[in-house]
Amino acid sequence: MNIKKRVALLIERLQDRRVMRAVMRYSTARGSLLAGGVAYSALFAMSAALTICWSIFMATLGRNFNLRETVVHNVNAAIPGILKDSTGEGIIDPDTLIVVGGSWITTIIAIAVLVWSAISVMDGLGIAISAMFGINTRMRKSITNILANCAGFTVLAVSIAASSFISAMIGKAGTFILEFIGVGDSSTRLVLKHLLFLGAIVIDAALIMFIIRYVGNAHVPIKDFIAGALIGGLLLTVVRSLGTTVVASVSRNPFLAPFAALAAILFWFNLASRILLFTAAFMANPPRLYVPEEHEELHMKSTPNYVTRSVPESLGWPHDPLTGALLPYKPPKDDDVGADSQKQGEATHTSATLNGSGAILWGCAGESGRCIASGGQPSV
Repeated sequence: MNIKKRVALLIERLQDRRVMRAVMRYSTARGSLLAGGVAYSALFAMSAALTICWSIFMATLGRNFNLRETVVHNVNAAIPGILKDSTGEGIIDPDTLIVVGGSWITTIIAIAVLVWSAISVMDGLGIAISAMFGINTRMRKSITNILANCAGFTVLAVSIAASSFISAMIGKAGTFILEFIGVGDSSTRLVLKHLLFLGAIVIDAALIMFIIRYVGNAHVPIKDFIAGALIGGLLLTVVRSLGTTVVASVSRNPFLAPFAALAAILFWFNLASRILLFTAAFMANPPRLYVPEEHEELHMKSTPNYVTRSVPESLGWPHDPLTGALLPYKPPKDDDVGADSQKQGEATHTSATLNGSGAILWGCAGESGRCIASGGQPSV
């Protein structure tokens, strides 16, 4: 076997690995683009969440200055540089987040708007997660979807607060706190930090499982569910533990330097969204991506090269009835029909979908999971 064949065989094997299949699903489902949209929406949801939470905190426990500084420190541990601390560093002055003045009706309306904008990002996140699993529609009632988004946002806020506190305990602040409470032995502190690190991974893994199951509405087999959640939890915990070290790279960009703090927050949200979406793609354990061999399979040289009612003929092309996306179509050759009919009957699981002009058959062949459409009428 020559070098060229060995390289081709190696590439063939790599493309069939689970990680590579997850990368291809993440890429074809436009994971990076979706992560950017989620990060942009999260920027506005974060403002709403901080306004609500800080107003409640100041109305109850805000008179304690030391407690205020601790809360600001923990928030900045989760989202570096978002709140101004006692040193004056940060983007938002916490006092400007307090909802004051106006009648109680105005206050309720303002809070309702803030809550709605905060949970809207969860809906976008759910759509992005569903795309990683190849779920085109979640088939849920509007009220169920709103409740799921509210629950997801609440769990997200609580878990971020808990894991951020643990991450702070792992860092320099944790060393100071452990020494203050009397844990002076270095080996004991090291063991406690490792336990805290594992605890943060578990919290982040549980958060990922909750969001994927109830916000993304994906029913994942338990083995894939736990393994993927632990991997995603590990990545999120490591990134959060690195804290400002990770986002500091943004400030080195001369173009972004004037508004480095805001760019760093967007970068942080985008990175966390990418980790979550890739974790979902890895959990999905998708089949290997089918690559069309000819332009005719997707009508790329036709006009139009998509399904449209403006050209009724295109309605007969194999396509997904939920999204309208074209499916690969290979007309069988006359000399191959008789030889392959028996194999296709045994190896192909075929499901039929109907459109305006007739029946379309498509299926996935055998264990390879390679899906391709074929024309014809379904047998009863």
